Amino acid sequence: MTITIDKQIPLLDIPSASGIENDGKYLWVIGDNSPFIFQMNKEYHIQSKYTISNGLKTEHLESTISKDEKKDFEAMTLIDWEGEKCIFLFGSGSKSPQRNDGLLISHQGDVLETFDLTEFYELIQEEAKLDEEDFNIEAAAILEDKLYLFNRGKNKLISMKTKHFIDFISGHEESVKLKASTIDLPSLNGVKAGFSGATTDLENKRILFSASVENTSNWVDDGAVYGSYIGIIVPDELQHHYTPECTLLEKDKTLLIKVESLTVIESNKEKTKIVAVTDSDGSASELLEVTIEN
Repeated sequence: MTITIDKQIPLLDIPSASGIENDGKYLWVIGDNSPFIFQMNKEYHIQSKYTISNGLKTEHLESTISKDEKKDFEAMTLIDWEGEKCIFLFGSGSKSPQRNDGLLISHQGDVLETFDLTEFYELIQEEAKLDEEDFNIEAAAILEDKLYLFNRGKNKLISMKTKHFIDFISGHEESVKLKASTIDLPSLNGVKAGFSGATTDLENKRILFSASVENTSNWVDDGAVYGSYIGIIVPDELQHHYTPECTLLEKDKTLLIKVESLTVIESNKEKTKIVAVTDSDGSASELLEVTIEN
């Protein structure tokens, strides 16, 4: 897998970018400490922004949200909900109950429903054998009939039928059958890479993910960033300990960036073009245009 970084663009108006999704017409971007979801056109200009955090003090609508109060939306995916294409946001779950919300959002930017994912997250922790301090949902992707959630702590990949997920959080089922796999990721400067983003490559029936290397002892405090990888998971090949192909992002030298999310904008058998966003922990976020040669 050969990776070329074609463009690097500052995202001056989107703080701490943590998720990006392509709906075919627009790119949707979230920041983990922002009260908005941003709608961008394909030239990467913000068209609109929509409030996604209810009950905020007025001043929060003009600024970022503190770590103690933020919902920490880190994962987003397109989802077919009762015949309508929607966006689903997952709180990271890294602080309970503050970060356990799930949001269903229309393509018009409206919050259609808010879900408490506490019970769902408890089921994941039990199935994946994760302690609370290791729980941190960073990415989501739907491929065919399955939902995949990426937990940064211990690099666990949790999968389930998308319909079963919807039925469970809607209260129509009492439980949901989950499968957890450990994904073996590379280390850099003695620090293990951890999941940070994911997206579906429908053309090639695979999942692309990002994994960043950050020297921190927990999921709340920031640390030194050593770089980020892009990797490939083929669901049909998944096993308990799975080692995916990964490539470090470089441009003459290793880029000291924390890629938080990615989405496919064009794909065929020879190459895949993606857009990724970075979280610079207080500095301006960045958008990357990247070409992957398969």
